[in-house]
Amino acid sequence: PRDHVTRQIFEINLLFWVFNFIYLKFELSYLLYILKNNEKKILICVATGFIERNFINKFKLNKKYKIIAVYNNKKPIPIKNVSWIKADLRKYKNCMRVTKGIEIVLQFAATTSGSNIILNKPYVHVTDNAVMNSYLLKSIFHNKIKHFVFTSCTVMYPNSKTKCKENMVDENKIYIPYFGAA
Repeated sequence: PRDHVTRQIFEINLLFWVFNFIYLKFELSYLLYILKNNEKKILICVATGFIERNFINKFKLNKKYKIIAVYNNKKPIPIKNVSWIKADLRKYKNCMRVTKGIEIVLQFAATTSGSNIILNKPYVHVTDNAVMNSYLLKSIFHNKIKHFVFTSCTVMYPNSKTKCKENMVDENKIYIPYFGAA
């Protein structure tokens, strides 16, 4: 049974990965192009990490952007001109609530941990992240949001001294213990 469950988790993750890269992957330059001349409501999910904080710092300087930032477990540091919403994005009703009236969603939210858990309990990442991303995508569809930026991780890319591109991903060469997270 464990092998069957593991295989199902890997298949769901692989389908989700393909769905994301085919339909939802945007370049940051495209996002900045979209934002350049229009007032936009930007939702940043989950906005308490290093990368997300830098996005907030970049966008908060421009009055054309209304920033709504989601947090869950880690209490945010108050930032002027940023509205904070507490929400567990593993719950569909929360995804519907936070995406209502939004024009652009930046999805950074993820269940993360150290390599020990990735190696010994890969389902921890796969399950929560698949649920969270699925509910966000469903909410985005129902709330008719035009732009969704989904960040990824480097787990699926080969070691490289040059800039990696999406076409460099080879699912057959992903380090097996990290396959679930990839």
